[in-house]
Amino acid sequence: MLHTNYKVVIFSLFLSLLFVACSPEDPLINSGSVSWSSLVIFEGGTGISVVTLPSKNTSTSVQLPPEVLQNAAVKIAYFRDKIYVLSPQTFTMYIVQDKSFVILDTIKFDSTNLKPTAISFANATTAYIAHENQPVISIFDLTIKKVVSTIAISTPSKDISSFENQVYAVCPESNSVMVIDTRTNKITKTIETYDAPTFIGIDIDNRLVLVLCAGKGKTKDTLQNPVEKTRMKLAYIDPVDNSIVTQTDMIVIQANPSGAIPTSFAVTERYRAYVTTNQGMIRINTFTKSGAVRTSQSVFSTVQYNIRRGEITLLQQRSNGSTIFTADRLTGTTIETHIFTTPIRSIFPI
Repeated sequence: MLHTNYKVVIFSLFLSLLFVACSPEDPLINSGSVSWSSLVIFEGGTGISVVTLPSKNTSTSVQLPPEVLQNAAVKIAYFRDKIYVLSPQTFTMYIVQDKSFVILDTIKFDSTNLKPTAISFANATTAYIAHENQPVISIFDLTIKKVVSTIAISTPSKDISSFENQVYAVCPESNSVMVIDTRTNKITKTIETYDAPTFIGIDIDNRLVLVLCAGKGKTKDTLQNPVEKTRMKLAYIDPVDNSIVTQTDMIVIQANPSGAIPTSFAVTERYRAYVTTNQGMIRINTFTKSGAVRTSQSVFSTVQYNIRRGEITLLQQRSNGSTIFTADRLTGTTIETHIFTTPIRSIFPI
């Protein structure tokens, strides 16, 4: 009888531990021993490499012109087994098959001098492309792989994202967000924001659109015409009526709030968002909408959310190489560190 009770106790403890381990408050992080891959552009490389971590096994898979690879403005997006490489400086977008890494199509924007800056996939057949040099949004048909139309906006857009049947384009020059209805491809509203809206992300848990406003004096043109810097703010937009719920200050202890320049922005799950700046990385609690915490004083060039592994990926560029970090999506604390002696220009987890 005693032996039977002992088994019951052990089994109950096992169930309790299993319940705790599966608690929705805990991040779902894969074991560091499990390999994963990322698209990497190395300094001086001849293509986009597929790097497997933690082994660092590298294979060059996508061959692109040198002028594309060696430009820091190149961006990589992924949608339905296709990789989209945006090259603003060459007015080009490449569509690559994700398994074979063969270039399927090359989309040229040079005839209209449009720089493809960011892309958002609104549905299975349509994508919207922002251009940082002209006040135009291109409507791209994914089935025929062509720009089928354009939408005129107030000023050039820096970033773009979609939520349900709406597209949001951030326009730093006019301190606004343009809202486009994907059913009509018409602008339905212009949302005025704080200074220089630069990055955008979708908070699925809150069902809100998040717009990171860099503040004044953070762009290249202010180097010749300096203006007084203002601090960063994060705008929370309700997509139901496209109104701003609140705009919170990104004030962080032991940092110069007005001097912080954002370099990237990522919205994860479980009410978290991250900003990399020239002063370190900031974690934001999007549920309370009131706190910003500097989780690291290290300077990272990019932060991305790796949804497959449920963690964030960080790139740190150094004079003698680069480091790829993986971190907890809830706390921002480092899980893995991968050091490379060759400088890396950009990464994209796949």
